[in-house]
Order: sequence, then C-alpha cells, then structure tokens
Amino acid sequence: MRDDKTSRGWPLPYKANTLADDVERIRTSFILIDTALSTLEENISQNLQAGFDERISALEAKLQKLNFLEEYGLYVDDDGDLCQDLSGGGGQSTTTDPDNPAVIIDGETVPLATQEDVQELLNELNLGQ
Repeated sequence: MRDDKTSRGWPLPYKANTLADDVERIRTSFILIDTALSTLEENISQNLQAGFDERISALEAKLQKLNFLEEYGLYVDDDGDLCQDLSGGGGQSTTTDPDNPAVIIDGETVPLATQEDVQELLNELNLGQ
C-alpha cells in the first residue's frame, strides 16, 4: 500500500490502494480537516471579539471626551473650532487674564486649552480638519 500525505502530513488515498486500505486513511483525513476548521473558526471568533473590544474601548474613550465637552458647554463649530456656550448660566463666567484664559464654573477655575490642546482633542475625536 502506498502512503501518500499532504503537505500538512494528512493521509491521502492512492488510486492503486484498495478501498479497504484507504478507508481508515480517508476517515483520519476527515477528522484532521474537521479539527483544523474548528480551530480556525475559534481563532477567527477570538480575533473578531478582540477587535470589537478594542473598538468599543476607543469609542468609550471618545464618548468620555464628548461628555466632558458637553458638561462644560463646549462644542465644535462648523469651522472646527472649539467654542463654549456661556449663555446657559449655571454659574459660568470667563476670566479676563489673556495670558491664562480660563472659565469659572460654579466657583472653580477651569483653564481653557491652548490651540494645540484643542487641535489634539479634535484629532482624537476625529473632528479635526
């Protein structure tokens, strides 16, 4: 009986072999193929889940930043600039120190970001230009 194998070492039937000789080899090949497909399916599923988990984490981080913007009345205008809506009251006002611009919210001074900080935040949120 001839003992041919695939590049993976799986048994192959051979035309000169009798069916009685090859039936176990064919059965073994089917079992090996099934095992390989099951492993592949599990690996794909795990990799997809890991990708989803990473994307969900990234989106959650963006949501936290957007919630921060909303909490302080900050928004991105049509030109991509970060603006603050101070019309809502709530104890908000601005400082007049041009070297250290800040917003006072309920008695707490919150420094305004530099243009570089704003651009970095917009880029992280995929809102930058």
